[in-house]
Amino acid sequence: MIYNKRWSIKEIRHTFRKESGMKSTIVLNKDSQTKTLQSSAEDFVRFALQHEAIVNAKGEGKLAKIRDSEKYWDDIEKLVDMDGGKVRAAVKSILAGEFKFAFDPYNGIRKILQERIPINDPDVRGVKAHFFETCAGVLIESRQFLRLWETPKKNNPKFARYATTYEEILRHGFLGQANRTNIIDAYKKYVEALHLDHEDLVRRVHEQGKYAEFLRKLLVSTTKVDLQNGGRAVLDAYWRLCEVCQPMLYAAYAATAFAENRTLSGERPSFEVLVKSLGDNPKTKTLIDCVEPVLRNSEAHCASSIVLDSGQPRVIAYDCRSYPVREIKRFPLSEVESKVNCLAHSLLGALCMTLEIFEYAFLQLVLDSYEFKMRLVTLDQY
Repeated sequence: MIYNKRWSIKEIRHTFRKESGMKSTIVLNKDSQTKTLQSSAEDFVRFALQHEAIVNAKGEGKLAKIRDSEKYWDDIEKLVDMDGGKVRAAVKSILAGEFKFAFDPYNGIRKILQERIPINDPDVRGVKAHFFETCAGVLIESRQFLRLWETPKKNNPKFARYATTYEEILRHGFLGQANRTNIIDAYKKYVEALHLDHEDLVRRVHEQGKYAEFLRKLLVSTTKVDLQNGGRAVLDAYWRLCEVCQPMLYAAYAATAFAENRTLSGERPSFEVLVKSLGDNPKTKTLIDCVEPVLRNSEAHCASSIVLDSGQPRVIAYDCRSYPVREIKRFPLSEVESKVNCLAHSLLGALCMTLEIFEYAFLQLVLDSYEFKMRLVTLDQY
C-alpha cells in the first residue's frame, strides 16, 4: 500500500502487554481515505519501529523509514538545549577566539533549506557538526547590528519612524506566512520573493551614503559653484540614493502582498509603479515621503535641467521619450536638497538596518525551529 499504491503513514502507535507482547498500529491515508492496520507479528512491529519523523523541503513533517535509529536518537539528543546553556557556551567560545569557523554558516543554512540538500557539502556538515556555534554566530552578529541600529533610533525621530513602520510591515507580511505553513516554508518564500544579496546591499548603501556626503562636503567647501553644476551634483546624489533604496522598498511591497494574500507577479514592478503602490497604501505610504520617481528617472534619462524661476533655483523634469519633449514637473532645488538629506540621513539607513535586523531575527527563528532541527537529524537517514 505504501510503496506501490502511494498511501502515506499518518500515525504509528505501539502498545505492550505481558501476555501478548508488542502490538503496533499504523494509520494510513490517501486522499480522503483512512485505513488502520494492527498486528503483533514480528516483521510488522519491526517495520513500524523503523519509522520516525522526517521533514521535507517545505519543512512539513512526515513519518518515513530511517537507516540508523541509534544515530537518529543520538542526533536528536545532541540538539537538545533546554536552558540555552549550549548556545551561551558557544557564544563565549567564539568571543574568546577558541572556536573559529572553518565553514560558511550562512551558506550551510541556505543549502540545508534547498529542495535537494548536498549532504556531503562542507558548509552543510559544518552546520550539523557545530549547530550551536552556528546559532551563536548569528546571535553575535545580530547583537552587533542591533546596537548600531538603536543609536539612530534614539537620536533621529525620522529614522525611528521609518524603522518602526518598516519593521511592522516586514514582520506582519513575512512572519505571517509561518502561521499558515511553518517557519522553513515562510523563510523560503521570503528569500525567493526578495532574491537579495544582503552583504552586497549593505556595501552599496554604505558606498552611496558616503558618496552623497562627499558631494555635500564638496559643495560646502567650494566658495562658489554655478547653478547648473551645483544642482546637477544634488540630482546625482538623489537618483543614486533612490536606486539603492529600490530593493528595500520592494521588500515592503512584497510583504504587503503576502499580508493581503496577493500573489506576486513574475516581473518586479517599475520604480514608478512600486512607489505608487506603496503611496496608495496607508500602512506603507510613510516609507516614500521623500522618494520621487520623477526625479530619480529624469536624471537616468538625461531629461532634467536647473533654471532660475522668479529668482529661485528650480529643477525641471522632462519626458524625453516623446516628441516634442514634454515638461513633467518642477521642483524647488531646496526641496530636492531636503529629499537628499532625508534619504541619506534617515530613510536609507532605517530601511537597510531594519531589514538586516529582521533577516537575523528570521534566521534565529529558523535555527530554533523543530523543522530545521529535524532536517539536521534526518540528513543521514534518507
